[in-house]
Amino acid sequence: DGQIRRIGGSQSTKVDVRVIAAVNEAPQSLMERGVMRTDLYYRINVVSFELPPLRERREDVDMLIDHFLQKFNRIFGMNVRGISSEVARLFVAYDWPGNVRELEHVIEAAMNMVESDIILLDHLPAHLLERSQSEKDEAPISAQLLSKEGCTLPEILREVEEKVIKDAMQQTDGNVLRAAKLLGIPRQTLQYKLSQRMIPPC
Repeated sequence: DGQIRRIGGSQSTKVDVRVIAAVNEAPQSLMERGVMRTDLYYRINVVSFELPPLRERREDVDMLIDHFLQKFNRIFGMNVRGISSEVARLFVAYDWPGNVRELEHVIEAAMNMVESDIILLDHLPAHLLERSQSEKDEAPISAQLLSKEGCTLPEILREVEEKVIKDAMQQTDGNVLRAAKLLGIPRQTLQYKLSQRMIPPC
């Protein structure tokens, strides 16, 4: 009703504000565990958006890299133009458990090490190289795609995603719902990706 009252107060004050709130877990899960009050959620949940983790929208990695390069070039007074093809392949294969913030910190750390205008593997944090190698050993399906020379980051991203989606559809006999669960993404997201890439259900 456009009014607020302080805890323990007796008078209300008129306000004209918009509230933007964010959580890093599904609100339903938080309410079930008693972390978030149900009445609070339904009071503020007028319009809601779900932003998938970075591993589910790898096509954004290239754009984010450019953004963070520009940001830290400005802050550090540098002129780093980009990343090497080896770094690009590593970024595509990596699962980014820390999401966009982890990518930002990786770029920042690399720019503290780089001495030229291109970020190389040697400039990356050790944990990234170790984890990426571990994931690469566990995921031989993508190794062939990532070994291609002369591919741009968007092309590598597209090929990897199409390959993984096709494999998931084959493993689930073309069942979109089961394939979406296998991939860990919403069914609507998978349906959209299938329609964009014209990958028919098996």
